[in-house]
Amino acid sequence: MPVVDLNTCNFLQIPHVYNEHNSLNIALDLIDRYEKEGTAFTLKLPTRGTSYPKPGDNWWEYYFEPLSLGNNPKPTHLTYYQLTQSVRTLYEMPKKRAHRLIKKYIRFKPHIQQKITDFANQEFNDCFVQGVYYFKRSHPLLPLVPYDWYINYLRWHCKRLPKNNKIFVVTNDPEFLAALRETFDNVIIFPHAYDNASIIDRSTLALKSLYKKITGSGNQQNPLLSRREIEEHLFINCALIAQTNEIVGLASRFIEMARQFNPDTPLTLFESSWEQKSS
Repeated sequence: MPVVDLNTCNFLQIPHVYNEHNSLNIALDLIDRYEKEGTAFTLKLPTRGTSYPKPGDNWWEYYFEPLSLGNNPKPTHLTYYQLTQSVRTLYEMPKKRAHRLIKKYIRFKPHIQQKITDFANQEFNDCFVQGVYYFKRSHPLLPLVPYDWYINYLRWHCKRLPKNNKIFVVTNDPEFLAALRETFDNVIIFPHAYDNASIIDRSTLALKSLYKKITGSGNQQNPLLSRREIEEHLFINCALIAQTNEIVGLASRFIEMARQFNPDTPLTLFESSWEQKSS
């Protein structure tokens, strides 16, 4: 497949391999080109599958307001190769620039922004909030950071904080969440609306017993969330953890995206080598 010259690409229809991480960075790459080169575009990410009301709807506009910049955009297609460049944008675009572009051009849909605002106002006001990100890696060759590394760090750090501190957790591991709750009495997670299902990743969605183990309950009619709902929750959790006073987590695309939402939040990373890094 020939690579399309982005200098002549205006209206972009993306192949079905985007997700919550690269979709945001597809948008950031296009906005960056628009600001630097004046390249007009309208972003359309066609949906498919049963998770969405209508296949072919604009995936982007389930989560964000329409994004169209410049005059007279013309239809064209973006190749798979160009789509993978969004990963480079995620890691290589300076986080302060990404933050400025998000703040200027990208808006969540009102119902999503309202959930973020309501939760932050209810849980984050007048206290120090530590954001904790822990996702169990599905690849067998990727070692996991022991729970104790997190627990010992948080226990040490909590001693230096005022008593009204909280630990906001984003995870797909119910045992990790249980370990934190056994140790700390100030653990919070989002959301209320879907019984904490946002902490279940796509590889475990089929396991109803795991869902019940995490939530303690389940909707008998529809106990599991759709992919669209899970993606919405990942965006919400990312925007929320970016508002915490400190982030502790594994090096990941999720953490990189959170830093795009707020590059000034102090960050402590536990890498797969189990070496602690701070920034």
